[in-house]
Amino acid sequence: MLHKLRIPQGDEPGLLALVGLTPAATAELLSALKAAPLSIRPRELAAAVAPNLLQISAEDTQQIISTLTSLYTAVNAVHLSTGEFASIVADAIASDPRESLRVGSDDLRQFEESLPTLLETDAIAVAAKAFSLWLEHDKTFCSARITTDLRPIFGASAKERPLAAGVVYTLRLGYHSEGELRNFYVTLDATDLDALQHTLERAREKGQSLARYLADSRIAHVDSFE
Repeated sequence: MLHKLRIPQGDEPGLLALVGLTPAATAELLSALKAAPLSIRPRELAAAVAPNLLQISAEDTQQIISTLTSLYTAVNAVHLSTGEFASIVADAIASDPRESLRVGSDDLRQFEESLPTLLETDAIAVAAKAFSLWLEHDKTFCSARITTDLRPIFGASAKERPLAAGVVYTLRLGYHSEGELRNFYVTLDATDLDALQHTLERAREKGQSLARYLADSRIAHVDSFE
């Protein structure tokens, strides 16, 4: 069981913005999160709630949403209640020697009381869980590129002009695996390109069909994990 936590330096801005929220601003944020459309991208979730936040700047909103999704992932990993986890985070802030994390006791108490409610919103849960599920795959797509080459075909003598030429395509797939960016290359011809395009179009049609089913079932639809 987790008993002690060290605050990563990258999470300082979001945590300080959270700790600095007044009760009214916290209530405003909670209301906006409950009304927000579900998204797995923290930046899109922040953009959706920002117009409804009169007491929190857009910059702070981005940092707060990013920090909340990170905290949700952490609490989900250590199998603690949100209340228990909030106490551990508050203790970590209070005991941290860094001057940048010096906050008032009243603000810290308000943060500890409000954090569980914010973490338990569906918007934060979906944003944190969906991306984590995507990253659980051994290989995740990064990029793709197809290069096109002309390959000459010579006769008996290489000194003579080519008798023909073939068009060759090379597909490069970039993917993430074990924390590294790797590439996989496949040679294709025109027939292969047609087959690949057909496969992609069929996959898109299946996705659209499933999206309609989810919409009819009133289940939130996530179609991109970027």
